Amino acid sequence: MRISPLPKSLFSEILNLKKGKILLLGGPDTGKTYLLERLVNLLKRKVSLGVIDCDLGQSRVGPPTTIGWAKIGKSFKFGKNLRVRDFYFVGSLSPAGNIKRSLKGVKFILKKIDPQINILLIDTTGYIKGEEAVDFKIKKINLIKPDLIIALQKKKELEDILKNVKLKRLFIMRPYPKVKRKSFTERAKYRDNCFKRYFSSGEKFLFGKSIFKRLNRKDKDFIDKIVSLQDKQGKDLALGKIIAEKEKDFLILTPLKKPKKIVRGVIGLCKWKLMP
Repeated sequence: MRISPLPKSLFSEILNLKKGKILLLGGPDTGKTYLLERLVNLLKRKVSLGVIDCDLGQSRVGPPTTIGWAKIGKSFKFGKNLRVRDFYFVGSLSPAGNIKRSLKGVKFILKKIDPQINILLIDTTGYIKGEEAVDFKIKKINLIKPDLIIALQKKKELEDILKNVKLKRLFIMRPYPKVKRKSFTERAKYRDNCFKRYFSSGEKFLFGKSIFKRLNRKDKDFIDKIVSLQDKQGKDLALGKIIAEKEKDFLILTPLKKPKKIVRGVIGLCKWKLMP
């Protein structure tokens, strides 16, 4: 295992990979997203590049509550809207308590990746502490089978994960010291802005309650819940927000332009209310 404060030798190792999956692993505020940006800027003109974002609460690819993937063009710049190729609605802002659906989402997205993609960068959540989190990360790594894991580790907090997976290549780095620790409020504000952008062009449509299944079967309070709107194959076409409830229908805000395609839906675990 090599430990490096800066990924200078990492870049040449990635270029030598030529084709494969690269997974970024680390706790919260270790610089995974910053590293992702650096790798994208380095590689976007050299290889056919794709990104999967598994960070349900702080996603850069697709709206919160989803796992999505995008193809990165040569002129791509972070801060611009990514054209999401496919997404899977997990329905929560963290994999905690929603492990099976999170893993199902990763499996679904992996099958959707364009075979022309040479390098696939996979960003993950900072969910690493506790038995459930460690087991989840092990299962995710075994599912993805990455060709290279880049682990951002402060001390030995990732060892319980790394020692229990088959590793092809591993590169261990210190977390970026200049990465600012995000407060709960800052993370919530980021999600709020993501949802605002996503629903900014939305329209309101009535959908029958009978087409929806609930991730929480005990749920009875539906106002402001985030939902997925699906076609007859069960493909997520768009998200929606329940804004009113009638006897047999939900009134839902969604950017979807062709609501007639919707024959199924999933009511997620989280709500979104506009922050003051």
